[in-house]
Amino acid sequence: MALTSSKELYDQINKKLSGFIDIQEAQSYTFFILEYLFGLERIDVMMGKEVDFSAEKQTRLNKIYHRVKQQEPVQYIFERAWFYGRTFKVDPRVLIPRGETEELVDLIIKEHREKKNLLIADFGTGTGCIPITLALELKEAEVYGIDYSEDIIRLALMNGMINKADVGFMVADILKDKIELPELDIIVSNPPYIRESEKQDMKSNVLDYEPGEALFVSDDDPLIFYKNIADHALEMLKPDGFLYFEINEALGSQVETMLFNKGFNLVKVIQDIHGKERIVSARKP
Repeated sequence: MALTSSKELYDQINKKLSGFIDIQEAQSYTFFILEYLFGLERIDVMMGKEVDFSAEKQTRLNKIYHRVKQQEPVQYIFERAWFYGRTFKVDPRVLIPRGETEELVDLIIKEHREKKNLLIADFGTGTGCIPITLALELKEAEVYGIDYSEDIIRLALMNGMINKADVGFMVADILKDKIELPELDIIVSNPPYIRESEKQDMKSNVLDYEPGEALFVSDDDPLIFYKNIADHALEMLKPDGFLYFEINEALGSQVETMLFNKGFNLVKVIQDIHGKERIVSARKP
């Protein structure tokens, strides 16, 4: 058995990854690998805990290096991602959950934590991380997740089971279908919002691996999903029900104006922790 200090192992992996990806990402990926391959948490690394670094683990590590060098996201390599302190299965069918979406979910939880028996729907659910988290954090809520693909919904159902969350998942195309649900208190969505013209600014680990249909919209109609979901919300929300969107930082004023024009009130554009306009909330009159 070859025992190695976890701190030395961290330095070794981080140095190797930094040759392929940017420094901040390399640090994040290193902790991901240490937990997945060696069962190490950050505190273990800080304490320099010794671990078994066998030849078999070195072989697996070399395979991971090769895939990361090809810019494949480590979350797809391990088929798992973390969101709001929980583990979710991910693969190229769905987007990898991101911190901005955690901020969206956190806002909803903080604004509605004291309310009972909420009915909530997530439009474009992907992994199911939004409705699953809301179902677990807002204990008495009845929560639904909607996506257009049976394949995606199967993955979301799996994540519901992994996290022991009671969420109703359903297949529907939000651009075409009438969605049959009880009258709702909250609708939330993180729809596609990156304009095709913005592709040139994106990294290859996103462009080459994550599903384009969950990312991109035409420059001719970048609010297509927001407008359709807002129309659903006018039909499906209870009076004084709330609508929450994650948005493209460049489109905040456009989303805000669209919602005002459709009759919503209390429309707010909210900045994320990096000072970018990332969330819009509104209330149905």
